[in-house]
Amino acid sequence: MPISFAPAAMHTESEDSGFYDPAGALSTDIREVREYLPGDRMQDMHWKLSARMDDLLVKQYERSLDDSLLFLPELYGEEIADTLQTLYAISMKLIRQKEVFRIALFHTDVMEFTQAVIHDPEDLLQAFLTLYYQKPYDTPDLAISTYQTVFPLYGTFYQIHGSAIDLTEAA
Repeated sequence: MPISFAPAAMHTESEDSGFYDPAGALSTDIREVREYLPGDRMQDMHWKLSARMDDLLVKQYERSLDDSLLFLPELYGEEIADTLQTLYAISMKLIRQKEVFRIALFHTDVMEFTQAVIHDPEDLLQAFLTLYYQKPYDTPDLAISTYQTVFPLYGTFYQIHGSAIDLTEAA
């Protein structure tokens, strides 16, 4: 079943443009060239490099991070296993849909956040390794309360606690 999260990324390019992607606004900067996968658009083919390499290759463009989804997992002790399982399931679904998203990583030792940009399973593994080494906390919703204090005007993000996912918008 397809996963759809608000806000939907807006785009200004037409569907016929070489830089259109329903998953979000793209720039003209190529992030990487990868092997063709069934379902890739023919307009995204890197024809010259494909001819040289004797393999079908596709251009992937940079997305604007402002349009990407942001997930904030709560590492509350009683719910941590469910939180990580929910985050992993959503993340893998979004990766299969070729969505770029971010995970806010709460570092309890210094009460600060970093963001992991997730493009593929390797990025997700690195984010989970960072989460693995974070100390779980005893206060429910500690990450969201800290996040809203540090970034009061940030915008929309999704809090994951246990098996629940809550949409949070800036006032």
